[in-house]
Amino acid sequence: IDLIGNTPLVDITAICKPKHPDTIILGKVEFFNPGFSMKDRIVQNIFRKAEEDDLLKSGMTVVAASSGNTGCSVAMMCAIRGYDCVIITNEKCSDEKKAAITAYGATLLVTKPNECYMKMETKLAAENPSWFSLNQYNSFNNPESHYISTGPEIYQQTNCKITHFVASSSTGGTISGIGSYLKQCNPKISVVLADPSGSTF
Repeated sequence: IDLIGNTPLVDITAICKPKHPDTIILGKVEFFNPGFSMKDRIVQNIFRKAEEDDLLKSGMTVVAASSGNTGCSVAMMCAIRGYDCVIITNEKCSDEKKAAITAYGATLLVTKPNECYMKMETKLAAENPSWFSLNQYNSFNNPESHYISTGPEIYQQTNCKITHFVASSSTGGTISGIGSYLKQCNPKISVVLADPSGSTF
């Protein structure tokens, strides 16, 4: 758990095209987290808050809907902290992610086509009162994790000189958490969501 966060920034300007002479592009190396993604940060924060509030206790089962990375992080955290784990995903989840989830000892459920895996999490949690629903898509502890960790790291690692922050989005927690922190430090920082055409956002 102590290995989550404090990931380095790497200068990737040389591999970016086109280039601008006055622009330096840095990448945050989030695959250095033990679960290989930034989702370790949100899972750690959601678990910590739930345990502090007695919503998550010894002997409980954690259920989470995920397209892949969050599921791996939840399965890893449950293995570390001794909770049973049920991860729900869909057919788009990669074989590598599925293998990682089950390797941590979690039960993996793959929804049928046109079946909403997020609704299945809610349904299973309602049917099993002793289960804890991660609820990553609606939990304010998701963006908060980036507000209290990733945002400050980026600001300090750039010596407070960052001018633009660019991120893709899934739940929206990363860009809103980091963006909120950076805007608080300097309202002139531009926060840019890079998202494909046709996306919900």
